[in-house]
Amino acid sequence: MPLCRDFHYEYAALSSLLLTILAGQYYFPALRNKDQRILDKYFFLQLFAFSVIPVFVLLAGGTIRWNHAVLYGLPFVAAYAIPAPFIGFTLAYIAETLLPRYRVWMFLIIIISIALLPIVELYLFRNLFFYNPLIVFFPGNIYDENIPLSLTQLVYRIINVLYFGGIVLLFIKKALRKRTRYLLLGVWALAGMLFWSFAPLLGLSTNGARLQWNLLGKVETQHFTILFDSDSFTSHEAGQLGTLHEAYYTELEAKYQSVPNHIYSYIFASSEQKYRLLGAGNADYAKPFQYCVFTTKEDLFRSLKHEIAHVCSGVFGYSPLRLSYHLNPMVLEGTATAVSDNFDEFNLDYLAFLAVHYKPDMSITDGLSGAGFFISPSTTSYIVSGAFCKWLMHTEGINKYREFYGRGLQAAGFSRPLPELEKEFILTTGNLQYRWNENLTQYYFNRQSIFQKSFPHLTASLLDEIVEDINRGDYSTAEKNIWAASRFTNQPRFVFLKATIQEKLYKYADAAATLSDFINQNPTSPYINHALLKYGDIQVLRDMHEDARVAYNRVLSLGWGTELTTEATLKRLLLETPGYASYLQADFKRKHDFLLFNAKASKDFYFIWALIKTGMNEETDYRIVKDLLNTCNFDLTNNNPVPFVDIANYLALHGDYPTASALLDIISRRVIPEQKEYVQQTLLSVQNMWLQEQRTKHFYGIMR
Repeated sequence: MPLCRDFHYEYAALSSLLLTILAGQYYFPALRNKDQRILDKYFFLQLFAFSVIPVFVLLAGGTIRWNHAVLYGLPFVAAYAIPAPFIGFTLAYIAETLLPRYRVWMFLIIIISIALLPIVELYLFRNLFFYNPLIVFFPGNIYDENIPLSLTQLVYRIINVLYFGGIVLLFIKKALRKRTRYLLLGVWALAGMLFWSFAPLLGLSTNGARLQWNLLGKVETQHFTILFDSDSFTSHEAGQLGTLHEAYYTELEAKYQSVPNHIYSYIFASSEQKYRLLGAGNADYAKPFQYCVFTTKEDLFRSLKHEIAHVCSGVFGYSPLRLSYHLNPMVLEGTATAVSDNFDEFNLDYLAFLAVHYKPDMSITDGLSGAGFFISPSTTSYIVSGAFCKWLMHTEGINKYREFYGRGLQAAGFSRPLPELEKEFILTTGNLQYRWNENLTQYYFNRQSIFQKSFPHLTASLLDEIVEDINRGDYSTAEKNIWAASRFTNQPRFVFLKATIQEKLYKYADAAATLSDFINQNPTSPYINHALLKYGDIQVLRDMHEDARVAYNRVLSLGWGTELTTEATLKRLLLETPGYASYLQADFKRKHDFLLFNAKASKDFYFIWALIKTGMNEETDYRIVKDLLNTCNFDLTNNNPVPFVDIANYLALHGDYPTASALLDIISRRVIPEQKEYVQQTLLSVQNMWLQEQRTKHFYGIMR
């Protein structure tokens, strides 16, 4: 495990598992000989000696220093590893009591049974995270880098000790008959199963009932049951959720030609709420074997279709889990990515074209299978696997592809071996008539995966603490913590937070220097445009508008429409607006009022886009946007589809399909080839929503 080189969560979890097994094997001779010396004063000393092994192993290997990293890692090791030998001894005693002749095999069976409990839990419950005596806690996914040692984990570990300690008491009570011991062990086993069953009530897992307690909004359609956070959606938006889901269902049915009858969709208010309930904050996900998808409101138009695609592909999936054959992540994620035809604001084929030219020696079927999918940057894995799976669907046909997905290569009956198909895909993709763009290539394919980062969990924890300090207004503490974090990372997020702290402390020159150094030293960084936008803002606060204009124009030099270039266009407009410096330091309401005033005054649709992106939730907001659209000027000179698409999605979510379709139709005739699928897929979804709405009204008209 690559992350075990760091003294943090993974190292502690693996140490807990190994110490549990080693301690059990160590005490077998004493248990066999009924050697009561294991219960004398040296017993707990031996257990403690086992517990500190992980620290000495790292020190002996010279892989850590007694520094800040150790202070963050020691609590994990203490909570995870110290009780582990005691649990291993207890499991060894149970094995010796139940089946003395085959105690080693019995011990292994018990270990394997406990290890398999999470699989049962993940299959039956809704969550991704789980608690288990062997490794204590599993966080759910690799995309949430901050894994804190929570109070829940500590309480759970204490419960472990008390539970297994009760079993050890059976050994001390020598007067108990063997039959009585069997009975008591059965009672303890039953108690463990009852505890596991009631875990959702204790916050140790999440089932459907717990989600219903937290997501009070509900919409029922022909193919969906949708539960959502009712406080996060207006009545207009809630009313269109079912229509949006059914529109995606129609598109996927046409792609896959086979879909499930009913799907459950859970929509959370924020990534924080989703992390608390499911164990996945930075990633939306699906459970095809439960016909469930889980997203947040902000990702409705970004990832909902992708997650529904996972459930739909489960109809022809492999094993009871309904996933790709042999759980191949390249095929699993590639199949869901392929049906969207685009990734972010660009055609999927175009981004694959960039990837092929950036890494001409890439291996898809080998490099992105198994762990390779996660070792590569996530954007690379999703884009390349999605484009390859899309190509296979088109060249070999959806029926063969479905066999490939659910039953493997042999059952698919492809026209040629997969390596030959891969070579043809790379050759075909590389010869597509698209334009090379260095900026986009670096943005998508020059990122680091979590396995390539140093101290990823520690860094994420420190940076999240700094964010909390900033949100509390405790900028002095944040400044101290940023210097502590500088010993472990120079990640872009660290640089941006450092500049933000300097900005909050009115050290504008220092903030500008921090960002300028990053820009000059990392000209090919995928985050160069983020730094330029922030640098421009700082220069505005310094009343150096010309430098700000240069920074914004450099982002715009990309020339194509992305959310970053859209933001740069907006900032350049704001640069000519009185009060822009005050706007940058304003709270949410003042920013909203500022944007609304300038939208009415300038009639520029970029201001309308900005109003929508601020996340307005009041019922009157839609009417405001509608009135502004009736009077605004549509500037098509830069052919940027992003504001059109975002505004169209906003209108569709409020049931205004004619205006949304008209906006998308305008830009679809002017957009560059590299973004054509992005607009056309959005237009198709809006049209399907419109058609679904008309069908629903017709149905209810007949019912009346």
